[in-house]
Amino acid sequence: MNKKFKNGIGVIAGCFDIIHPGYIDMFKEAKNNCRYFIVLLQSDPTIDRPEKNKPVLSVDDRIKILESIKYIDDIIIYSTENELYKLLKEINPEIRFLGDDYKNKKINGEDLNIPIHYLNRNHGWSSTKFKELISNNLKKSYYIIKRMNCGTGNLNTNVMDSNIMGVTTNKKIAKSYENVFCGYEKVKIINNEKIE
Repeated sequence: MNKKFKNGIGVIAGCFDIIHPGYIDMFKEAKNNCRYFIVLLQSDPTIDRPEKNKPVLSVDDRIKILESIKYIDDIIIYSTENELYKLLKEINPEIRFLGDDYKNKKINGEDLNIPIHYLNRNHGWSSTKFKELISNNLKKSYYIIKRMNCGTGNLNTNVMDSNIMGVTTNKKIAKSYENVFCGYEKVKIINNEKIE
């Protein structure tokens, strides 16, 4: 089925460090509004904007992820805001995509008069939120359900102990096994090591 596009080349610029569902929605919306969609990928925004967050993933890793997304036709790497300006001038796209949180803000390349399409950001996702969710999940307490000597109440403190019968973050579930296996232990675990 042939699809008529209002615009030819469209671009979006950014670091795209942690790809979350909100990015996929934005890429889809962008592709639906241009024939050829280019992601301008910044290697590290802290190079000339130290207030920004340093990427967690390498450029190669981010490229690998972006290349797997069907809405993206091409990826071009840049390092500084000056390089971005030169790319925008050279590519001269028919449309540039920005998140709607950029409305009424000064942007790099606004003097080039490239038409702007503001992408819907009401999905509620952000890379910062995604990282915080992962971090908070790692801080959860885990209840390790163990077989133990009911007479002494001793627990083997080795997290990888063969006496472990299960692991849960729910204290009620852990307590429900207390009568069966005689006990559980509350710990925090990172990389299979008990840290609390």
